[in-house]
Amino acid sequence: MATRTSDFESEPSTPEECIVWRDGDVHRRIRAALSAWSHVPEELILSTMTLGQLAVGTGVPWDDPGNQGRLVEATNEQKVFSPFDSVMKPPSTLVPGTTTVAEWEKVVWKRQEPHTFCFVFGS
Repeated sequence: MATRTSDFESEPSTPEECIVWRDGDVHRRIRAALSAWSHVPEELILSTMTLGQLAVGTGVPWDDPGNQGRLVEATNEQKVFSPFDSVMKPPSTLVPGTTTVAEWEKVVWKRQEPHTFCFVFGS
C-alpha cells in the first residue's frame, strides 16, 4: 500500500475546506481501507465495483458473518476522519453485497461518530 500524505494536518474549519478534505483525504483513506480489507490494489478499485466483488479478495463471501465488521475495522485503522478523532460506527444491518464503492463511501461518511464539524457538508 502506498503511503499517502494528508492535505490537512489540522481540522478543516470552513465549508470549502471540508469539501476538499472529504473529497481528498477521506476518499483516499476509504480506498486504502478497502484495499487493505480486500487485498485488491487501490489503483484497481473503481467506484462502480461492489463490496461483493471486492470480498472475493478476502477469501470469504460478503455475507459471511463478520466480513462487514472486518471492513469497518480496516476503515477505522486507516483513521479516515483524521485529523478529527471520529471513527466509523458499524451499520446495524448488513449492507447489500451489491453496494458500490461510491455508495460505501457515503455509508462511511454517514456513520461517523462523533459527527465532525464537516458532517453537514457531506454528500
